[in-house]
Amino acid sequence: MEERLQKIISQAGLASRRAAEKIILDGRVQVDGQVIQELGRKFDPLQHKIIVDGRPLQAPEHHVYFLLNKPKGYLSTAKDDRGRRTVLDLIPESEARIYPVGRLDNNTEGLLLLTNDGALMNGLLHPKYEVQKAYVARIAGQPSEAVLDKLRQGIQLEDGWTAPAVVQLLQQGDGESQVSITIHEGRNRQVRKMLEMAAGPGGTGQRAQTQGYSVGGKSGTARKQVGKNYASGKYRAWFTGMAPIDKPRIIVAVMIDEPSNGQVYGGLVAAPVFSEVVQQTLRMMGVQPDVAVKPQIMTDGVEESL
Repeated sequence: MEERLQKIISQAGLASRRAAEKIILDGRVQVDGQVIQELGRKFDPLQHKIIVDGRPLQAPEHHVYFLLNKPKGYLSTAKDDRGRRTVLDLIPESEARIYPVGRLDNNTEGLLLLTNDGALMNGLLHPKYEVQKAYVARIAGQPSEAVLDKLRQGIQLEDGWTAPAVVQLLQQGDGESQVSITIHEGRNRQVRKMLEMAAGPGGTGQRAQTQGYSVGGKSGTARKQVGKNYASGKYRAWFTGMAPIDKPRIIVAVMIDEPSNGQVYGGLVAAPVFSEVVQQTLRMMGVQPDVAVKPQIMTDGVEESL
């Protein structure tokens, strides 16, 4: 595409637009071997050889942009040393060096921008610009309002506190919920780790904690229905989760029908079963522990809503 000569020189980073005009007027610019001293002449830097002060002008990089609806099973990287599929396998081949802007987990699907525009990439990813990113997570059961408030206020991860998030319960039914989480940070697996908080101190599933392995999940409790009415004193309690949280190998769902030990909440009766099943299963599979083994301390949890 043709541009004014002074703009081409400026975009190449040699000088400001006004300084580029002076360079032209001083006769320091050649185009295809001819000295150009008139302002306003237009050229295509890809079609013409432009020399400034005896040195060829590097043509500005042509920017390309792809908006990709990333499916599950693809890594958000330009290449993988282990030969796994990456998001670049899903777009047309290009001579430009294209990189994904940000990252979605291998098992996560959603909108991903790929480009060679470094300035745009920096503007979207640098923390100081606080560009918001929205995620929708599908989880088992219904998170309590107390847990949602914790996510909104910010929670403590291993690398520090998260910034406040916009969290909304979008819909619920058939034993699961959809939650919207909007954040402007870009920590590694941040949303997954925020959901893991529900199984940590202060969450409803503390007793799901498993020695040696990180877990994430959600507890739930529901009254049993008999006919058109709820049965008096009869409940179903459950806990559903995955482990290890960073690289999940198993998903376990535990449902206790009519718990009879004096407790009815899923975080109290189903979570301990989940913990035992996960620990024994991962050991039988030969999965190496991903957290230090240490005594568990149970604090007063967040009460589940019925």
